[in-house]
Amino acid sequence: MKQHTNISDYFDALCASFLNDIKKNHTAKKESVHDLRVDIKNIRAILSLGMLLNKNIPGQQILKQVKPLYKSAGNQRTLQINISLLKKYNLNKAYRDQFEADLKQTTHKFKRE
Repeated sequence: MKQHTNISDYFDALCASFLNDIKKNHTAKKESVHDLRVDIKNIRAILSLGMLLNKNIPGQQILKQVKPLYKSAGNQRTLQINISLLKKYNLNKAYRDQFEADLKQTTHKFKRE
């Protein structure tokens, strides 16, 4: 992400990146899910700072809306990592098949949210 001269521009860029990551996440690629989670973490951090500095910022409302999305993306990411490890080390194919089915289901659920 490029350098920004003020925090407002930085927040706007984070939100734009977040929306872009949501659009990309329909593919459920590892990179898109990871990028989405990183953007959510950064948005949470900047909102926390904003609420600390200015009590009038409605950050808590935004944080509540983003939390289920972050959790759902976390579930996807965990499954992706587990599948990668099972493939890499040629471990239990039955688990891998189950995790891949679970990943499809969580990806479908994520798209509905």
